[in-house]
Amino acid sequence: MFRWILFSVLTVTNAVAAVSEVSPARLRIAISDVATFGYSENGQIKGINYRIFEQLGKESGVKFSYILYPHARIKSLLPTEDPDLVILFAPACIQNKAEYEIQERLYQMKSVMYLKASVDPKNKDIRVARVRGTCTELMTENVKPENVVELADLKQGLAMLELGRIEGVCALDTVLKYNLKHHPEFNEKMVHFKTELHKAAFEAVLCRRKNLPVALKARLEKAMKNVDVTIE
Repeated sequence: MFRWILFSVLTVTNAVAAVSEVSPARLRIAISDVATFGYSENGQIKGINYRIFEQLGKESGVKFSYILYPHARIKSLLPTEDPDLVILFAPACIQNKAEYEIQERLYQMKSVMYLKASVDPKNKDIRVARVRGTCTELMTENVKPENVVELADLKQGLAMLELGRIEGVCALDTVLKYNLKHHPEFNEKMVHFKTELHKAAFEAVLCRRKNLPVALKARLEKAMKNVDVTIE
């Protein structure tokens, strides 16, 4: 009798351990608060990266909990606030390689400069803002370093444009298109400049914690093959 009870307890314990190995209670997902990658609308998180994670959750059967962070905080929070998965540009993930690893490239983004229609793009004395971490090549070629204003997000850039403190904005193409689309008063006055000549591209990758269970990593890898990462 004692042996049967011991066997039953061990069987249940091993089953629970196996389930927890494959399916932790919930993975914490960090999403950058940068439209169109991630943003909140009527209390609901939306955006490109959110759609990717929603597909990944359905394909893998793993449950996610989402936290929307200002983009400037994402890199600094990786080793301190323990999100399990985050979509970042590859260099940011590599810099935190002690805690995180890259699964695979998801998509590429090109940076682009938008200038006021009245501004000469060859004039290096103009003031242009850029979202942190993008547009280095465009800035070097077209604007004096002392005339570059760093931005945390595009909301700040559009406000500066409205006040006349800058003549243009440089950021990722998809992000700028989204924001300008939702601010037609700027979109009508801006000119898309030099995209076709800009060679640098930013690779977005799924960056995940190294200490995730092996079985869970395998499940995520299998599920990712069925996720549509088309950028509209």
